[in-house]
Formats: sequence, C-alpha cells, structure tokens
Amino acid sequence: MDHRGAAVRSLGLVVLVVCGALAGCGDDAASFGPLAVQRPLEGSGDAANEGTLVVTDTCVHLRDARGRLVTLVWESDRVSWDPATRTVTYRDRDDGDLSLVDGDTIVVGGSGDQGGPETEWLDRLDWVSPPAQECRTGYWWSVAGVEEVTGG
Repeated sequence: MDHRGAAVRSLGLVVLVVCGALAGCGDDAASFGPLAVQRPLEGSGDAANEGTLVVTDTCVHLRDARGRLVTLVWESDRVSWDPATRTVTYRDRDDGDLSLVDGDTIVVGGSGDQGGPETEWLDRLDWVSPPAQECRTGYWWSVAGVEEVTGG
C-alpha cells in the first residue's frame, strides 16, 4: 500500500475544502479573463437593459438599443469565464447556469450609470478584476440578472 499517494490525495482534499470555505478564495482576477468583476453586492437594481453581448479579447460589453457600448460589471460569485470557448457563464440563483457568447441578445437586470468623470464609478466598486482601460466606455451596468433573448 502506498501511503505517500494517500497523503498527497488527503492534502489535496484539505486544500479544496479550505479554499471553498474561505471568502474570495477563487477571486483570482486572471481567471475572469476579459470580464469586469466586482465582489458580491447585498442588494441589486431592478432596472433592465437589452442588447447584444460583445466579447473581445479584453472586454465584455452590451451594445444597447442606442448602439452604445456599455461595460458590463459582473459579481464574482455569479460569473465565470471559459477562455477555450470564449463563454461567459452566469449563475442565476433561481434558474441555474446560463452560457453566453458573443452575439447573443440578452436582457441584463441590475443598475447602471453614465456620464460624469469615469473614475467616480470605478472608485465606488469593490473590484476583483477591474475593466481594462480600453473597456471603459463611459457607460457601465452592474449585472444582477441575465435573460437570453436569442443565441448568437
């Protein structure tokens, strides 16, 4: 019987359990790819914004009905990024996972803002992974829900 293998497996299990128990353990900014991600919020807005998801190598935006690019800001416990498929997965508390790709028409719930000095909204949020400089459009939306209208 190889006791070393069992010890390594046990250590791996301990690391996984401890990591799962610690708040923010999975909040590695690099794992979110082009997503702008903040720490989870207590409340959420009840507004809605519809448009087309735009995914690039560095940004994830919503092109709204007026044609504006809106920087989407996701909560770290409700979103993940798959670089191999360039897929955003949103975890809805009631409806489960929703996979989104470039070109999908979606409705995002939450709240947003526009105008004013760009740094005002950047400074207000508790970032895990802030948007890259080229992703800051002057319009932003804090995502509190997603509904897919049509696939891309």
